Amino acid sequence: MTDRTSPQWTAEALLTPEGVHAFSSQVEMVFQRRRRAFRELRLEVFAELLATPIPGDNAVQGRMHAWRVARQLHVMERNAQSTITAARRLEAVYRRLYVELPQARRAKELQIARRAELTARTSADIRDAANSALAEPAEVVDVAAEPPAFDLFRNAK
Repeated sequence: MTDRTSPQWTAEALLTPEGVHAFSSQVEMVFQRRRRAFRELRLEVFAELLATPIPGDNAVQGRMHAWRVARQLHVMERNAQSTITAARRLEAVYRRLYVELPQARRAKELQIARRAELTARTSADIRDAANSALAEPAEVVDVAAEPPAFDLFRNAK
């Protein structure tokens, strides 16, 4: 067992946006180096295996055998890239869910509160207008009075 001098990541460190960013950046940096190392190693191994084919192989067989061995290093390179992509996604998902979502919810609550306040104020204005209209004495209309002059055809037969 080796004594680890570097601090290990804990869940507590990943509970803040800064911690998630630091973790994601560190994972990306480490796996970028590993991805480059896998690529360099793959190219070197492929070139060496091409230069020293298995006895009895023709050119096509030698190339195929070298490719099959180097292909596994290519898979490792691709997996390192997948880890880098996952680290970037981790940060994006954390930011979207734990930073932006609560802000959006607060903004929506404020919008709903403003709308409710506006509705209450409008309904209070309508209620006040109705109450003031009811408080004023109603205009008495005389039914037997002469019809207006523009009503020429009312009594015409």
